[in-house]
Amino acid sequence: MSSYTPPMAYSPGLLYQQTLLINMAYAGTSSFPSTSQMKNKKTLQNLLASLSDKGYYMEFETDRLIVRNPIESDAYDIFRNYAQDTEVTQYLTWEPHTHISQTLQWIDFCIQNAETTTSRKYVIFHKEDKQAIGMIDFTLDSFMAEFGYVLAKKYWGNGFMAEAIKPVLESIYNMPNIYRIWAVHDINNPASGKVMQKLGLSYEGILKRFCLHPNVSKEPRDAVLYARCK
Repeated sequence: MSSYTPPMAYSPGLLYQQTLLINMAYAGTSSFPSTSQMKNKKTLQNLLASLSDKGYYMEFETDRLIVRNPIESDAYDIFRNYAQDTEVTQYLTWEPHTHISQTLQWIDFCIQNAETTTSRKYVIFHKEDKQAIGMIDFTLDSFMAEFGYVLAKKYWGNGFMAEAIKPVLESIYNMPNIYRIWAVHDINNPASGKVMQKLGLSYEGILKRFCLHPNVSKEPRDAVLYARCK
């Protein structure tokens, strides 16, 4: 777990979501915070910091975004904003969702695996629009970390993806046991490579028949590899 101390933001919508997350994290324990405690901004800040220390919760704030662990209500934004979009999902490893139940199931899985020894999953929350617009997924394996990402089409071309990933990447890169962070993109999706370059990753080559993108082909596809090493 990184020593990073997450900054807190307190828009009404986000405050409600943070309270929901506290509800989930404390469910079944005897230390559940009272309603008056959760209405107090400073107390809530301390509670969230405590959850972060215990590995329950992580949050990063940028100028335009909140990058945080997922909660169940994110599923509705995700389903509406991009999970159904065939263009957004073209180069992803999963097929477009056709029903909200699929997205709810996915978010439930993400919640269970949001902060583990091998997984970090984050929702990208747009401050001004007050909705989830994408996700970031890091997989930790021994001394390496791999990441992937998705962003709603409405927000493409405005630097949101690199802005969202950067603080998470730096937090994981600074972990003492991580020496290499890497990512790949489909050979026909160079726009994704530009994000990797903005994050300081270097081109390493082409991986032949490396990834499965079922919305493009049933056969394995070539991928472009980028990495950053200590």
